[in-house]
Amino acid sequence: MKHFFITGVMLVFCSLLFAQNFSVPLKVGDSIPDAFWTTGRKLFISGKGLNQDLAPFKKKLIILDFWATWCGPCISSLSELDAIYKKFGSDLVVLPVSDQPEGVVLPFIADRKWGFTFMVGRDSWEGLNRMFPHITIPHQVWIKDGRVLYITNRFAATVDNIQKTLDGKKVVVHAKNDAVDYDKKLPLFFRGNGGDGSTVRYQSMIAGFTPGLLSVSMSNSNPGGQLQSRIVYPNKQVVFLYQEAASAVYGRSFFLPARFKMELPTELAIRVSAEGVAKPAFTKWAEDNAVTYSLILPKGTNRRKLYSFMLEDLNRYFSFMNIKGTVEERMVDCLLLSRIGKAKLEGSLGDSLQSVRVVGGIKKIKNLSPEQTVSVLQSSFPEIKRPIVFDKELSGLLSLDFSVGGYDLARLNSDLEKSGFVLKEKKRLVQLLVISLLDKKVQVEDQDQIQVKDQAQDRGQEGGNEHGSL
Repeated sequence: MKHFFITGVMLVFCSLLFAQNFSVPLKVGDSIPDAFWTTGRKLFISGKGLNQDLAPFKKKLIILDFWATWCGPCISSLSELDAIYKKFGSDLVVLPVSDQPEGVVLPFIADRKWGFTFMVGRDSWEGLNRMFPHITIPHQVWIKDGRVLYITNRFAATVDNIQKTLDGKKVVVHAKNDAVDYDKKLPLFFRGNGGDGSTVRYQSMIAGFTPGLLSVSMSNSNPGGQLQSRIVYPNKQVVFLYQEAASAVYGRSFFLPARFKMELPTELAIRVSAEGVAKPAFTKWAEDNAVTYSLILPKGTNRRKLYSFMLEDLNRYFSFMNIKGTVEERMVDCLLLSRIGKAKLEGSLGDSLQSVRVVGGIKKIKNLSPEQTVSVLQSSFPEIKRPIVFDKELSGLLSLDFSVGGYDLARLNSDLEKSGFVLKEKKRLVQLLVISLLDKKVQVEDQDQIQVKDQAQDRGQEGGNEHGSL
């Protein structure tokens, strides 16, 4: 009993000494400290425990293999290693290391009849984990000639790689480095959490109003010298984000009232648009309702693809408010730009210089396509609530003049008739951006309750292992 007590004290002391000596992680090429070889520890061979150090293995190739009984890839890896291990005899030492208790590990390895020397339990694992920190398992460390040769994954341990290593030849293996410390309660790369974010290929983010963040938008589908394409919209109205995304995806402007429909109850509409908010109240409105949107995609992603992702992100996020934004074709009252009789067009393909200029209160359009022409007409009179479209019989390049001193349809037509055109009131199928309820059965006043319920469900699903397996 006295002998057992002294041996136990010595093992605890050696474990503490071992942990203190390995407080600094080692990397490839570093020398292995003497304490690694001389510290006594409990090893298990064929299920039998013995107390000894690792000095007898110093001149051999050692593969430390961090594993666990619940890790499927670890079990496959050790089974493969067991077959390889037998081919190399005493030249190779495989030391599987687990932090699980003996009562779990020993019966498990006995069933599989693996012939390795095992290190089992938290005491053995902690010192080696400080020396070779990792997050995922299996995690292998190759040691030869007193130095760290490789820190790698399970796929490096092949017969060919081991033989070349024993022969003193270099082999190319995957460098495994998953010991980056990060706060799991914060987003990755947020304020340097887990790295500087330079390797991010795809990331989307929606945040609330941020004081001091300039409301300057940025879109770059091919930033020089970077790995990403990105768009950023700080402190914007939700409706603006939808209009910007839809306009880029569909190739037409949805900012003017004629191309945009808000079909939300007043309680929701005021949260996505500042229209009608008095200037003194705008700052408070922005603090409560403005959002910041950021998107990163792989370098070279074209503009339309970027904004398609943005539109999908907006609908995904604002579904929590029961809101969706869609571009729909609807039959609506329009103003149809048509030619009067067989009036001769002033524009011609031979004289293709295009221009839009204002001279003495008259806007002069020269050699624009029908689509460009109705776009200029629409933007010249934003108070027009109906879309301006063109007759399908119009083609070629158009030239026309009109006054810009306020909208009056009769006066506008009087101007257009001089150039051989007229705006007719017709119904046509046109594209509109529509902001509406995702589910019309859900009452507006229930939105906050729905979000609270979803958050509670999410909290109930939190949990899981700290360590992963690869």
